[in-house]
Amino acid sequence: PQDAWLMYFCASCRCALGDMKGGKELFERAIRTRPAEVAFHHDLAMAHVKEGDFDRAHACFDRALAIRPDDQTVICNKAETLITQGQADQAI
Repeated sequence: PQDAWLMYFCASCRCALGDMKGGKELFERAIRTRPAEVAFHHDLAMAHVKEGDFDRAHACFDRALAIRPDDQTVICNKAETLITQGQADQAI
């Protein structure tokens, strides 16, 4: 697909069906097309979390927060990821 939102929805479906590699590739394509979409960065971060790739997840969370620093969904999911990693002090 060429439309960023269509790529995003296809990426979400692929991840939900267990095709994390294909989903992440589509999230990345969507981001290249529309880099200012917080949802694209957030959901790519969550895909990385599901695979245990916390460094990449935090990089994606940080990019999302650079775009919208007050996004509560991103803030909460980043904090939850830090807590999962045993870094609760950084989640506050």
